[in-house]
Amino acid sequence: MSLFDEGTTPLINRGAFDTVPEVVILLSFLASDKSGKKFCDILFDEAGHRVATQYLLSVLDGNLPVEHLLHYREANSKLPGHPELGLTPGVKFSSGRLGHMWPLVNGVAMADKSRSVFCLGSDGSQQEGNDAEAARLAVAQGLNVKLFIDDNDVTIAYVPHPSPETNELTS
Repeated sequence: MSLFDEGTTPLINRGAFDTVPEVVILLSFLASDKSGKKFCDILFDEAGHRVATQYLLSVLDGNLPVEHLLHYREANSKLPGHPELGLTPGVKFSSGRLGHMWPLVNGVAMADKSRSVFCLGSDGSQQEGNDAEAARLAVAQGLNVKLFIDDNDVTIAYVPHPSPETNELTS
């Protein structure tokens, strides 16, 4: 299997791991905050299907044996397709449905206004009414929320590409 689709787009830049570069950068911010006073130490993610990144972080933090990753999304593996707080060791939040996370992040930011709270958003979640309301609340309350939006035109199953011949979407 090739890492490239149509010879140009790396497959590793899609789906469950499409925010790994952003996560690495944000983890650097958290690591630089030795006092723990600048940033909330949880990276929230609105896209539940990107939970594989949380599972990798759980392994790197020593909360989950690496062998468990071989059973991702299997029945009874405790590695479901969306994060569930209390089910998988090292998972720090449940994502809920699309558009649910930003309001939760606002609550975290309201509880401790002195620290920045990071949230990885998605182009899909930005279409939800909850996100629009959460954005208005964050601005009105002056919340210290830092939202990074992954605008990649990706669905959970494939990347829609218009066909040059028919202008119809293909996978």
